[in-house]
Amino acid sequence: MNRTEIAHQVSITLGDHAESFDMEGILDDLAEAGVETSVDDIDSDVYWAIVEQHDSGAQAEEEAAKAHAEYLQAEAAYKTATVARQVAFAKAIDAMGRGGQAVLSRKVGLAAPTVKSIADRGRELMAAEFTAWLTTQGNLTLNGERCEISVVEDTAGGTEPVPATPLPTAIGSDDSDAQDAAEAALLAAGWTTASEWEQTDHGYSIKVSRTA
Repeated sequence: MNRTEIAHQVSITLGDHAESFDMEGILDDLAEAGVETSVDDIDSDVYWAIVEQHDSGAQAEEEAAKAHAEYLQAEAAYKTATVARQVAFAKAIDAMGRGGQAVLSRKVGLAAPTVKSIADRGRELMAAEFTAWLTTQGNLTLNGERCEISVVEDTAGGTEPVPATPLPTAIGSDDSDAQDAAEAALLAAGWTTASEWEQTDHGYSIKVSRTA
């Protein structure tokens, strides 16, 4: 097998995307498939199946997309856990009464000022008003395939305790199914609906509050 000549032929078939492929891997597989003088020595479908197995660019892109999706899930979980801790600290200190902050500080191993700041934010969250936004348009979601739910504080520059989170409901599903899935996701994240769903340009919105 003339690897130089076959590599040239493969490069021509790949055009401007040749750099995204593992040429040596392609040549090894072509040689194993019986290619000697031309890529035409084997069936076209077999040839492209071999080539696609060595698409390093596509594989890297897929890995990057997967890593980003995992990051977004971790970020959403972190924000949800952060809010849950803030609210729990506030409720605990208020329930324990005088000296509760010091008791909780020793219990969780954090400095008293840190515990206080966490609890103060929890009280703000319980007092604030929030809206959950259900996105049902694929071009406005992160992955374009599933509906998403998020929670945003109703103030200018308000916090987003629940960032855009994909739901099990696919884009194009019945609206009531998307709303049911959104309510289940909200409940699991520590939120309950406080009004009726209202239609928006991108889907639906609903007032929510922290669960007691």
